[in-house]
Amino acid sequence: MPPTDAKFYGSLADHELNAKLLAEIAELRKENAEIRVKNDELKDNAEVPNLRRKLAEFESEKVELKAKINELLRQAVEESKRRDVENAELKARIEELEKNKADSSAENVRHDDEIAELKAELPGPLHRKKGAENIVQMIADGIKDDAQSSDKTMPCNVISAGSPAKILPQFHLLSLAQLFDKATDAEGGAIRANQEEILRWYYYGKEFLIQASVIVQDGKGKIGEKRQRE
Repeated sequence: MPPTDAKFYGSLADHELNAKLLAEIAELRKENAEIRVKNDELKDNAEVPNLRRKLAEFESEKVELKAKINELLRQAVEESKRRDVENAELKARIEELEKNKADSSAENVRHDDEIAELKAELPGPLHRKKGAENIVQMIADGIKDDAQSSDKTMPCNVISAGSPAKILPQFHLLSLAQLFDKATDAEGGAIRANQEEILRWYYYGKEFLIQASVIVQDGKGKIGEKRQRE
């Protein structure tokens, strides 16, 4: 083979080799591109489960949040109803207390009127004192008249310092006056004691009604609390 032909064939072989290499490189590039596409697809496929898991968690949290909101709304409604009931009971209790207060005031006025009537019917101390003074004065006048009458009717030689006819009537009249005075004082003391007893019973009854009202109201409050706890 001439050198010229060898060179020609050598160049041709190199050209074919280069073409073949270029073809292989192109094929490799194509395969590489396909591999990249597959890798991207695999990567996407790997992220899908994470997305689904996160979505499921989000849905679960959403359900829990919705349940909590419903529970809070239910509690708010129950609390509102309970407060309405408490307000109604408190209003009724206030009305009852006001009614009891009005009744107690009316009862106190009635008791005061009755006591005033009783006091008006009882003789006053000034009246009793005046009556006692009048009676004592009448007795003293009687003693004086009796003494004057004795002086006029009895002779002077009969009258003596120790004459029973003069001393005995005076003694009885003075004793009667003293006894009447003591009886009047005793009567006044008994009347005052009776008045004090009436007043004590009145205040006792008043305090008893107040304490009974408080006990009844406290009992109602405890029953209401017990019902609320049940």
